[in-house]
Amino acid sequence: MAKNQDGYLSAKESRRISKENRRITDQYEKRRKRRNVPESEYTTQMKDPANAVEFDNLHTYFFTDTGVVKSVDGV
Repeated sequence: MAKNQDGYLSAKESRRISKENRRITDQYEKRRKRRNVPESEYTTQMKDPANAVEFDNLHTYFFTDTGVVKSVDGV
């Protein structure tokens, strides 16, 4: 932190944070843009092959004028 200014970043700290964020973003974008990704990386086996669809840890929220309604939370 900058001297005697809690809550503020020095230019050096700001550059360090920006550099680290850029490095992380570059890694993410490189991984996202890959070609010929093996199918096993994004598919899984059904727990019961007779099922048409399976969901694990499903969360669904509806945003209304009065607030957020959690219709399904972790089913």
